[in-house]
Amino acid sequence: MVFKSITVDNGSEFADYNGMLLPSGFVEKLKIYYCHPYSSSERGSNENANKLIRRHIPKSTNFNDRTNDEIYHIEEWINEYPRKIFDYSNSNRKFLEELMRLIE
Repeated sequence: MVFKSITVDNGSEFADYNGMLLPSGFVEKLKIYYCHPYSSSERGSNENANKLIRRHIPKSTNFNDRTNDEIYHIEEWINEYPRKIFDYSNSNRKFLEELMRLIE
């Protein structure tokens, strides 16, 4: 399994707990954790991703004004960004390494 847990906030898009589990096929293994309202410290990785996005798109910007191509390039930049937690490797490389480990 690639993801053992998912941490979400209390937004309505995450209200269907069972609906998030069932399509994954990992109902027994996948854990979903809900953060407390206004507790960004409980979502450190999410807040860091937001910070990286804000390097390209300022806060209060309407994302509907961005093209799919522009969003794709920002995603690629974030996924190729070297991270200290990965010993300065990047998310893309770590994800591929984990996939290879799972199929071996």
